[in-house]
Amino acid sequence: VVDYYTEPYKAEYGKYLKDYDFANFRWYLRPFTDCHYNISQPWGHYTDAKSIYQLSCLVIIILLIASLNYILLAISNAAARSQEIGVRKVLGAKRKSVLLQFWTETQLLVIISIVFGLLLLQPLLLLFNDVMQTHINFADFSWKEILVSLVVLALVLGLLAGYYPALILSKMKPVSIIKSFQTFKINPHFSKVMVIVQYTVCVVLMFAAFVINLQMHYISNKDLGFDKDQVLMVRNPTWDPNFTTHVRDRLNVYAKSQPSVLYFSGMNGGLDGSYNNNGFTLNGEKKWLKQLSVDYNYFEMLDLKFVRGRPFSKAIASDTSSTIRATVVNETLFNMLGKDAKTGVYNEAIRSTIIGVVKDYHFETLSKKIEPEQHVLAQSYEEFFMFKVRAGEMQNTIAKLQKEWKQITSYYPFEYTFLDQSIAKMYEADKRWQDIIQAACFFAIFIACLGLFGLSSINAVNRTKEIGIRKVLGANIKDVVTTLSSGFMLMFIIAIVIAAPLGYWIMNNWLKDFAYRINLRWWMFISIGFIALVIAFAAVGYQAIKAAIANPVKSLRTE
Repeated sequence: VVDYYTEPYKAEYGKYLKDYDFANFRWYLRPFTDCHYNISQPWGHYTDAKSIYQLSCLVIIILLIASLNYILLAISNAAARSQEIGVRKVLGAKRKSVLLQFWTETQLLVIISIVFGLLLLQPLLLLFNDVMQTHINFADFSWKEILVSLVVLALVLGLLAGYYPALILSKMKPVSIIKSFQTFKINPHFSKVMVIVQYTVCVVLMFAAFVINLQMHYISNKDLGFDKDQVLMVRNPTWDPNFTTHVRDRLNVYAKSQPSVLYFSGMNGGLDGSYNNNGFTLNGEKKWLKQLSVDYNYFEMLDLKFVRGRPFSKAIASDTSSTIRATVVNETLFNMLGKDAKTGVYNEAIRSTIIGVVKDYHFETLSKKIEPEQHVLAQSYEEFFMFKVRAGEMQNTIAKLQKEWKQITSYYPFEYTFLDQSIAKMYEADKRWQDIIQAACFFAIFIACLGLFGLSSINAVNRTKEIGIRKVLGANIKDVVTTLSSGFMLMFIIAIVIAAPLGYWIMNNWLKDFAYRINLRWWMFISIGFIALVIAFAAVGYQAIKAAIANPVKSLRTE
């Protein structure tokens, strides 16, 4: 470690980190999974394991809805094949052979679907990578593993989606089917349970998409406590304090000469959660605070409000004194320090003199509460040089600044970003999750509506004679549609009642990851429930209206 890391590290950065004790440099080994999935001690890349589990659950839910949907459609199509089944049984076919026939048809359909899915995977993978900001390709996986997984998936889906329809269809009595060429009436009670389960999942997904949208809108529009707009941030390309001082002084002079630049400042870390963690002892208890190193005009640039005291000033020499150690703290830290916290007085706990107290502002993601924060004056190194630019002048300012940067640094690249974009990056994962939930919700509702369409066709076929009699006796279209839809509406209401507490529990747990969040209200459930009922009625209404406007004479002749 000393020969291959510590010494090379000291040779590279020792000229910049003159006060750093490289002798105390230590290596700590951690399991890779702990590094990759544990955000408490980030290592440069972090993947939330919960997101992986949630994505897996979404895939399973959509496959389950699709399987239930196929079952409903297969059963609804049984009426058209009832004569075929009756003839086969009269000719000696056993129930086992009929069951095997329908299961085999399902299995072949699943295999064909998986093949088509595999063919669509490559173009859809590009869309997935774009949404998830990943770089997955086929070369990352073994074809052997993919094929084994697809075979297992085909068998599981074939059994899941094919067994129940095959069981129902194989139970048909040949005498009931063939006698007088009657259409066999199918009324599988379990299909109602499937519709309730299917639509419950859809309503939960709809509620999840709705809540995520509201939360992301809340985050996007919440006052962070500072002005993040029109702030240009140019990255310092080196650790060299002499280079930093030279460039900062030149840029400061340049900024004053430009009418489009309102303020010039700088900082170490950032307002996207980048900071130093420092420990201190308060009343015998170990505490932690966040520390940002900032330049003059930092508070003025971001329009941060002072509760008491003042910001750093070039006119006051003591602000740069290593003995006084001037610092500006936020309200949270000032209140934590208690009665010993006074402006202009050296504080033993944080080993600094508090010259000002700034109003609390969000210097990291809204998933965390505002923590104790200390600002110190950056004197030797700054990670970013910051410019507050007038509205409408940004592009022109960047072009001029790029030319000035080239003259000042000669060969270093001009890398810049915007403060508001830097802050928005903190919520990219949540916004990607928002897009995924919306897509899953739309897809699940579409599949579920196909299932409802199939079940409504079962209902219409089974009640053909009843509908004809009702129309002959004077029932109008509205009466028939109401009669055919009432049973479905009851199932949908049951699904919504089940989905309400389930959706509340799921989304309330999701919102716990945010320290600042919306509150779940009763009107949210009412709104989603109403929309769900409208969508469901649209799905079953077609078959009901079709049956209602049919000629009653033809309806009676079918029997």
